[in-house]
Amino acid sequence: MRKIKLSYDITSAWFKGDMANNAEIARRFIAPYKGALKQHDKLEEFKMKLEISSGIEERRALVAILNYFECISLLLEDDLIDEAILKKCFKTTFRTYYINLKEFIEDWQRGNDGANHRIFINFVALAKKME
Repeated sequence: MRKIKLSYDITSAWFKGDMANNAEIARRFIAPYKGALKQHDKLEEFKMKLEISSGIEERRALVAILNYFECISLLLEDDLIDEAILKKCFKTTFRTYYINLKEFIEDWQRGNDGANHRIFINFVALAKKME
């Protein structure tokens, strides 16, 4: 019962306060790039827009979302939340973010001379599993 409650508590955070705001900011930022990040120039433009000072809010929102998804993925890996509930609540969201940001995440993982290779690996693995 505790696992089920934690599962619903964790997933309901997506619709509240800062996370809802982050989701909207990220949605608007990502929208023009859907399906385009496979193109090197579009990926570089996307990254540049996140790095400039006017893109700081978008960067914070996107990183907060990816960190939230990574945290959820770790909770599931440690069997602290229910996989069926998570899939019901987030399958489409996880898949959509992964598909739209796959190239960006992979680029980030290659960064810092490969030292970033573990960034968001649990989210990526779970998003792939939810296919």
